[in-house]
Amino acid sequence: MRKSSSLFSSFCVIFILSTIAALTANSVHGQEKFDSKKAVSLIQQNLKSAGLSDLGTENIKVTNFYYDRTLDADLVYVQEMYRGIPVYNSIKSIAFKKEKLASVTGSKFSEPTLSRAPKSSAPSILPIEAINAVAKNLSLPNPQSRAALKTTSDNHLVEYDGMGISQDNIKTELMWIRSDEGDLTLTWQVNIRPTNTSDYLIMQVDANNSKIINKVNLTVFDQWGEAPKIIMEGGILNDNHDRPFNLLAPPPPAINSSAYRLLTFHI
Repeated sequence: MRKSSSLFSSFCVIFILSTIAALTANSVHGQEKFDSKKAVSLIQQNLKSAGLSDLGTENIKVTNFYYDRTLDADLVYVQEMYRGIPVYNSIKSIAFKKEKLASVTGSKFSEPTLSRAPKSSAPSILPIEAINAVAKNLSLPNPQSRAALKTTSDNHLVEYDGMGISQDNIKTELMWIRSDEGDLTLTWQVNIRPTNTSDYLIMQVDANNSKIINKVNLTVFDQWGEAPKIIMEGGILNDNHDRPFNLLAPPPPAINSSAYRLLTFHI
């Protein structure tokens, strides 16, 4: 009897500690998800004031949303789209207080003019060909060709295993790259963590001719007293550095980086 009572007490202690840990974690992050319909409704009601009316709802996509207790605001993240394909690094974070627009930060969305609009949104090369181009650029062995692990219904996202050249699964996604002049180039974005380095790379391959047009290294290294070197590749600014630092949202867990977004609005 005493043994059963002891086990019950231990269970109670574990349950209480688990509950406290969960509450503490929730308090630290200060974020609470809310209904996706609410997020979409907030955006639709504020298209003009948020600077989104020119694009129309077909060219924007809500990618994340939550209530931030610290700010006492609903935050909604919107991705710019074009012909159903995301535009690289073109995201707005929009804050609402009591369902009224409070702040808009992030990229400027702009649909290309008719004269600058891409002729096609269909890639001329397969994602596996983009991976081959990446492997060649990184001086990696020829990828061990395998069937895709995951593919979306529109074939815009395709995931493979490491294929003998990556420590993680290799993910490919159709992505537009916007130039300084506003032109859009269709690319296959390849996420890869090569087996021979500690780098985690995002590389964009022209979906028409297999040329590497952009490369970003998300791994962070200590570089005391050294200024990073900006490299131009293929005529597009390349964010890869000799000793790189994080420019985007953090990738998988092995990366020792943090990303912060500052929101300002009137209370």
